Amino acid sequence: MIVTQGPIDEALAYRDRVGNRMEWYSTAGSPFGADVDAPAGGGFALNVFLRDGDTVYRTWSTTSRGVEQVAHTFPLIDVLPLGRQEEWQDSPAGWPQGPTYAGWLGSEDVARLYGPGTGSAS
Repeated sequence: MIVTQGPIDEALAYRDRVGNRMEWYSTAGSPFGADVDAPAGGGFALNVFLRDGDTVYRTWSTTSRGVEQVAHTFPLIDVLPLGRQEEWQDSPAGWPQGPTYAGWLGSEDVARLYGPGTGSAS
């Protein structure tokens, strides 16, 4: 499932626009995000939960750059000649570099690329 800090109506509209089929929930107005290390406006986190009857355990979590370990794209980009082109990289003088994450598409960019009326789940 996906949990967002944003309003659920906006999240569901985005989900439908890009054709995502996962369950989406919002923690807007609740302390849940902060409780699992992803406060509103404070970045992102990946949490794994296990439910055993009425008891829920958080079995694993990571935040910010730690989330990269579950994505296949970052390790691949890191071995390319120019890497991510981010300031934190130790690159030769003159190689293109910018702020961390500046070159990555945001949610709005991804939705815009799908275009109006595309990607709806069937």
